[in-house]
Amino acid sequence: MAGKSSVKRSGIAGVVKALIEKPIIDAGYELWDVDYVKEGTDYNLVITIDKKPLVTISDCEKVTRLIDPILDEADPIPDSYYLEVSSAGSERDLKRAEHFEVYMGKNIKVGLFKALTAEECEGAAALVGTKAFCGVLDGYNESAISVITDGSKISIEMKKCSYIRADDAEDFVIGDVKETSTDDEDE
Repeated sequence: MAGKSSVKRSGIAGVVKALIEKPIIDAGYELWDVDYVKEGTDYNLVITIDKKPLVTISDCEKVTRLIDPILDEADPIPDSYYLEVSSAGSERDLKRAEHFEVYMGKNIKVGLFKALTAEECEGAAALVGTKAFCGVLDGYNESAISVITDGSKISIEMKKCSYIRADDAEDFVIGDVKETSTDDEDE
């Protein structure tokens, strides 16, 4: 098949995104990310979706049933692979410009490949030697992010980050929870 051999593994995620994004949006979801990764001897196509207020297992099943025939017909992946559809979750990875736009001024978590040096932590001495920290995303471009943490603004090159994630677990609410008590201890 011509489609199979013409797509390099590095471009598979982009090809898949182009095939499935509109149907996913039309079904009421947001396509947060597409990854094509090798784990051990297996290839996994990981589709990450979002929906307010939250994504359920039923939503993941619905999207799987929606995109599976699209992927089967287009056949953009030369390898045998596992399809995984999951929720972006409250600690979602931030990778693309649109992700950073959504999280400007909000809490994020940053993991680094190497511990921060004194030069990188100018004004945030408490972070020297750390490989992970939390703060408020203050800016970004294709090569770096700016984070306000401990009252200081630091800039980190993207290539030094092992991960950049949303840190909005406090804002992640699963329905309205009402506390009820059958105890009469407060009376």
